[in-house]
Amino acid sequence: MKKRRQFIVLVAAIGLLITFCAPPQWLFTRVVSPVICPGAVYAVNTSEQMVALTIDDGPDLRVGETNSTSQILNVLRSHNQAHPDLPAHATFFLIGEQVRTREAAQNGALDAVTARIIEEGHEIGNHLETDSASILLGDRFASEFDATHQQLVPYAQSPGSRYPQVSWFRPGTGWCDRAMINTLSQRDAYLSQQGVPNIALGSVWPYDTALSWPAFSRWFIRHNIQPGSIIILHDSDSWGDRTTQVLQEVLQDLTQRSYSVVPLSKLLSHGQPVALSQGFPEPVERVRERLATGLEMLRLRLRQTGEQ
Repeated sequence: MKKRRQFIVLVAAIGLLITFCAPPQWLFTRVVSPVICPGAVYAVNTSEQMVALTIDDGPDLRVGETNSTSQILNVLRSHNQAHPDLPAHATFFLIGEQVRTREAAQNGALDAVTARIIEEGHEIGNHLETDSASILLGDRFASEFDATHQQLVPYAQSPGSRYPQVSWFRPGTGWCDRAMINTLSQRDAYLSQQGVPNIALGSVWPYDTALSWPAFSRWFIRHNIQPGSIIILHDSDSWGDRTTQVLQEVLQDLTQRSYSVVPLSKLLSHGQPVALSQGFPEPVERVRERLATGLEMLRLRLRQTGEQ
């Protein structure tokens, strides 16, 4: 009996490890999508060797050479100069308050780092005003969403912009509720051609906000990438420093495998979104939202306790 229990524990541990390191596609389409954020895009069904690169939580507030957003852009620019046949561009999900802070340091002018994202052919998306759990905002969500949108529009509409609309939203920590989805449904700029809100999560996230190992992130992306994947990495402070290291090798690897690395809008123009789940029936949906809110509040308490 003891050996049997040990065998069951070993099998369960191996299963969890495999799920952690190589999450199967069905996990997103059948489990994660309706539970985390109904209606979110996790990946794209496409036969082309194409993936989307998304980078959250910029622009970095540091100035000078230590600014991680600039360093990430340097890596992308160097790659594009070396591989003009397979250039790499990204969607940067930006935080409105950080853009505003950088503008204030430049006497109210447009932030040069944020402007550079557009100048070099990338896309920007709405990641709300602060780096916090969107599902905990309640009635403040709509105002924060609109404020960040207005903050970003002048950048997106800069001369020569390839993506002049701010049309993608990524919720902080991933959770969505019906009120958030309804808000996006009333904002034309964030509706797809099918009238569905453009909410993006992703299918390849190497846990880079929790694990400080660039080598693991590089391995995870290489191992899990497939046509239509949406990669999630993070910017600002040490997260951005690690992303710079990760991209230096990952972009080279993707090029060797003939992958095009593109922003979200371009990837969606080459296929159909995966996991546009409509969520659960009303009674179950209320339970899901309460559970999500409770989990986020618990996470915040644990983090605050750890910081004390």
